[in-house]
Amino acid sequence: MAGVMSLLCSQNQIAQAVSETDERFELRIKKTKDVRSLMNEGMRKFREGDTKRSIACFDRVIKLSPPSKPFLWQRGIALYYDGDFEGSAEQFKNDVKVNPSDTEEAIWYTLCQMRLAGSSDERRQIACSTDDSLLPAGAAVRKDPRPVMRDALDMFQCKISPEDFLNRYDGEGSNYALPPYHDEFYSRFYAALWYEGLGEAGKAKEAMLKAVRSSYAVAPGGSEDFMVSVADVHASQRGYFVSQT
Repeated sequence: MAGVMSLLCSQNQIAQAVSETDERFELRIKKTKDVRSLMNEGMRKFREGDTKRSIACFDRVIKLSPPSKPFLWQRGIALYYDGDFEGSAEQFKNDVKVNPSDTEEAIWYTLCQMRLAGSSDERRQIACSTDDSLLPAGAAVRKDPRPVMRDALDMFQCKISPEDFLNRYDGEGSNYALPPYHDEFYSRFYAALWYEGLGEAGKAKEAMLKAVRSSYAVAPGGSEDFMVSVADVHASQRGYFVSQT
């Protein structure tokens, strides 16, 4: 009987968690003062595709610890997928200032500026005119230790074509510093974002599906990488057919 009652309690807790109203969620988050738990929940909510609640968690972190704001790149990604490109750009602009050796923040900043523009030509012009010296004031990007990310930034600055970028990390011919096909995943992922920034939906879909189906993305280690979760949310949000069996 105790086992049955325990099972019923667990099921009730799960049902309550699933059906948590916005009002209850907001009240619970407002009462939470543990920054680490808020960060974890913010990332978990994002993985679930709930960008608004993810942002709410990160905003609560900022409320509790204002100096942490420039470091919350996860918030910038959540804002991007919630459609707030201006807010996302502002987050990454501040992030680049405190983390200039990580090119990913600079790339996301450029991507947001592209999405705020009109035509594909205007978006390309924004990217091609955004070299290191034109990044936000005081935010010059130092050399990223990851070759794939240095090349990704070059692509977003129109220094190499997306085709050349992808060919450099085509699988068997690449040198991988991290677990299986790390570079293949990241090259496909950022090529997809480049194509999306230009409004080329077909190419963006093709590249992102290759990213989420790459060996790195489906490996145990890759599944723990938050950027793999970003790729999954990207594909799910845009209605791509994704099979992760």
